[in-house]
Order: sequence, then C-alpha cells, then structure tokens
Amino acid sequence: MIKSSEINDYFVPSLLDATNVMELWESFTDIMFEFKFSRIIYATTKISKPGLSENLKDGLVLSNHNSDYIEKLIENKCFDNDTNWMKINRSDCVSWNLSGRSFDKHKDNLSEVLFYPPIKKLPSKYEKNVRKLCKEYNIKAGYTLFFKHHIGTGSSGLSLCANPGMMEAETNTNWKVNGHNIRYLSKLFDVKARELPYIHFSLLPIRKKLTKRQKESLYWVSKGKAIHDISTIMKLSIPTIDKHLRLARRNLNAKTTIQAVVKAQENEQLYNFTYF
Repeated sequence: MIKSSEINDYFVPSLLDATNVMELWESFTDIMFEFKFSRIIYATTKISKPGLSENLKDGLVLSNHNSDYIEKLIENKCFDNDTNWMKINRSDCVSWNLSGRSFDKHKDNLSEVLFYPPIKKLPSKYEKNVRKLCKEYNIKAGYTLFFKHHIGTGSSGLSLCANPGMMEAETNTNWKVNGHNIRYLSKLFDVKARELPYIHFSLLPIRKKLTKRQKESLYWVSKGKAIHDISTIMKLSIPTIDKHLRLARRNLNAKTTIQAVVKAQENEQLYNFTYF
C-alpha cells in the first residue's frame, strides 16, 4: 500500500507544481505506475455531445500505450461516442469486469466498460477488432474513471490499464486498497491538465488553423461589434467579413459565430490585440 506521506510529500506536489502538460503527464504516469496501472488513456473535452472524436479536436487526448494501439483505436471508432458509457454505468468509476467476470470473456459488455462504441447498435466488425487489439496488446484488466466538469458541459475520462500479467481479481484487490487515492490523484491531474495550455499536445487531430483575417473577425465579434462595424474597422467589405466568419465557423465546426468565438478562445486562436 502506498503511504499517505508519499502522496502528500511527493505525488500531490509533483502534479500541482507542473508548468506544462507534458511535465504533468510524466508525473501522473509515474504515479499511476506506483499504483500498478502502467498504461493510460486520458481524454478531456469542454463540450460533451454525441460524436466525442469531433469534440476532442477541441480538447486533449494523451496516452502512454503503444502508438500503434492508439491509431487502431481511432480507426475502430473507439473515440466516437462516450454517451452510451455514461448512460449505462451512471458512475465515475467502473471496473473492467461486470458481474464478476473478466471483460475479455464478457463479450456483451465490452463496449460498456471501455470508451468504445456503440452509437446506436454496436458494429460487430469494430467490436471484433477491439477484442483482437486487447489480446494483441495484453489488455486484460483495469478501471475506467469519468469526471463531469463542474462548469460547462465538458467531461474527462481515464482508461487505467493494469500492469501486464495482472488479472482482474488482483486488480480489484489493489483497487480496494488504493482506489480512493487513485481517484483523488486522477481528479487532481484532470483539473490541473485543464488549467494548462494544451494545444498541439493531443493525439487526435486538432482543428485546422484559422487565417489571420478569420481570427481578427472573430476577435471583433467577441468585442460586441456588428458586421458593418467590423467592415469599417478592418477596411473590408461586408460580404468579405461574412465570408471570413463563415469559414471560421466551418474550420471550428461551430454552428454559430458566438460558438466559433468560444472555440477559438479555447484553442488559443483568438487574437489578443494588447500584444500587437
């Protein structure tokens, strides 16, 4: 069992004192290794709705799994939707064995435990591919954590895979002893990760870069300016301003210009003219 003095004297400070996402991630993975969870996937998005992989382009995905494994998860739509997981489990912490059975044998619930499909009905080819991946990469036991953000509609998830060779019974025993501390440190990591700039760090593709004119147009919208005012300020025609805003919405996958402003700010693509 990890001593409380180690948590207070080393683990917590190493997370709180991190100055960038990579430093924080390195500290967190080192900590989880001490708790016998050596392979991790972390995902967070500020806007949660069906189609998680699209939302995560505005968020962050990190992992210390084999990069080929992550690429195959993406190919098999494992980041496409977590809505089903939330509805079924209604919990912030779920073991990978339901009803006391190992998830690799409990086929019907494979997608419910991990962050995998279905969206409506589980496509059997994706389910089969994911099961093969688990065997290929020795994914046998673990826990999934889910955190709903206190502000906004966002959420975060952690897939904690136990050390190679550990089965679910041993993993559950470990969790009974250390689970409270793992959840506490994971939540601390999540809050800290969302405070730090994380653009360019994500494993999933990020949004297409906005042009200078698109950024500037959104900036003036954020200041409450109407299109005709922006046209005067930028010395461009109203149709041209409208085009820049339309393309910005498309690049950011935003339905409205206000939503585009919010996403641009979250992606650090909104101009701050005080630095010009």
